Formats: sequence, C-alpha cells, structure tokens
Amino acid sequence: SDTRFHVGHSAIITPVLERLRRFYEHVLELELVAEDVPPVPGCTRLAVFCDGRAVAMLAFEKPDAETPANRPFGERGPVDHLTFVVADADAFGAATRRLIDTGASTGEVNPIGPTLSVAFTDPDGRPMNLQRPNPDWDPASIGADPDIATLIAR
Repeated sequence: SDTRFHVGHSAIITPVLERLRRFYEHVLELELVAEDVPPVPGCTRLAVFCDGRAVAMLAFEKPDAETPANRPFGERGPVDHLTFVVADADAFGAATRRLIDTGASTGEVNPIGPTLSVAFTDPDGRPMNLQRPNPDWDPASIGADPDIATLIAR
C-alpha cells in the first residue's frame, strides 16, 4: 500500500464567506459540497469545497478576521500562500482567463522550475498561485530526478 502522506485540505478564515464562496466556485470551479456546517467556536459559518476528487478547502467565516491583503512575501503569517495545481493546459488557460476577468490576476505566467505559475489574490487579498507542469523544463538542467515534474503535478 502507498504510505506516503499528501496534503488533505487547506483551511482559511474570512470575514465574508459569501464573497469567498462565489470566487472559489466560479473562478476556480471548486464544488461547494457543504455550507453552514456547524463551525468551530468563534466562527459564524463554514463552507466545504471539493476539487472533484477530495475535500480541498474549508472556509470559516469569522466577521472580525484580519485578511492578509497588502502584506509582503514572508510577512503574511505562518502560511504564506496556497497553490492550486491544474495538470491540463487548456484548464490552466481557462482558469487564468477567469482570474484576469475578475481582476484577481494580471495573468502573467512565470516559469518556476518544473512548473508554470500564475499569481493571484482571492477576495480577501490572500495570495495564491495557479500552477501546471512546465512542458519545456528539463530536470537535467539542475541535476534533478526526471520524475520531479510528475510529483509536482499531482
């Protein structure tokens, strides 16, 4: 059996759940699988999103929550940003266009080693990335294992 661990989901806190819900449903096409689930103490609501395979994100509404808007890299808290991986080039392009259309991203695609990355911010100003494998990356250029791009795309 496969005993390796993988990241199960992320949990974020927002002052306005409805705004965040619309963004993640319509722009990143995450599926809302549960809403108004009894939240943890101090939060008023909870939404659960799925990426089509598993729970990807929990969003807790806490009206007095601070957001990471306008904080520089490294000063956004213990988790700096989240990344969503899209293996398919067409899906990556379509999601990037939706990010541009909503004003969440400039759409600039940056090659970062074995990935292509588009930076964006969610409605709370939370920094995020959309990534896909970089078909032009050569792992031998840095002496890396050829399977590294496959690992990052999962």
